[in-house]
Amino acid sequence: MSENGSGGIARGRPLERGNPLSGLPDLRRFGVNPDFWYPVAQSRSVRGGQVAATAFAGERMALFRGRSGAVHALEDRCAHRQVPLSMGVVDGETLRCCYHAWAYRGDGRISQIPYLS
Repeated sequence: MSENGSGGIARGRPLERGNPLSGLPDLRRFGVNPDFWYPVAQSRSVRGGQVAATAFAGERMALFRGRSGAVHALEDRCAHRQVPLSMGVVDGETLRCCYHAWAYRGDGRISQIPYLS
């Protein structure tokens, strides 16, 4: 996920030079260690070409399986109008917002804004 508001989880604090994680919320206060993986869904529940909504540590997430079969997890909101990405459509290896069709890669970066292409 990115730190620049394009589908990532960073909020409020600027990044400190030399510390790539300084802008991320401190999940340890929730009893969650960001250095570990946590299950949020069974793999079989994330079907190819479909989006699944879930939540973890109070954060809503959109899960999708791209054409390659890889499962991706994004914050469940579009950077443009805050529409839930879980209402979007899987397009190859991207998730498109249902509102203005902004496309998000599995790493959370925006790969296409249709009206700017």
